[in-house]
Amino acid sequence: MGDFLNGLNEAVRMTIRDYFMGKEARAHNFQQLPNVQKELARWRDKWTYKETRHRFTEDVDVSEEEIKTYFAKFKDRYKARKDSQPELSEFYQQVKHDAYQQKVMAILNQKIASLKERYPVSIDEAVLDTISVTDFKKSRWAQMQIFKAGTNRRAFPTVDPAWGER
Repeated sequence: MGDFLNGLNEAVRMTIRDYFMGKEARAHNFQQLPNVQKELARWRDKWTYKETRHRFTEDVDVSEEEIKTYFAKFKDRYKARKDSQPELSEFYQQVKHDAYQQKVMAILNQKIASLKERYPVSIDEAVLDTISVTDFKKSRWAQMQIFKAGTNRRAFPTVDPAWGER
């Protein structure tokens, strides 16, 4: 019961915080700022990606046979010690997850390949090579991430740069 109440309290707290932060931001017209528009575009891209990925993979499931085959093929990944032989039962959930992810990636790669055939994409390498990239060490735009004390959560909401999801 404690976990539920903690989760509920956290959800309520974040909802109230976001409501008042949003109200204050709208009062100052922050939604018109170029950086805010850029962040919104990133969020839209992320949501589009997430929904598209879900649509292509919503029916994916791994059978017991696929799990066993995956484990046999990648058994060395699950060794706790060099001299031991891992048992599937010890790592079942992790193996199932890994087999699922591999299957999802195979489906997504097939879809990407079919889209590449249908909609050819070319990259002008000569133009790409002329683009200068800011030296991170000297960049005044280098990002800093601030985390809430005692957690691995960011102190304020930002776009998730890592789109690969588990």
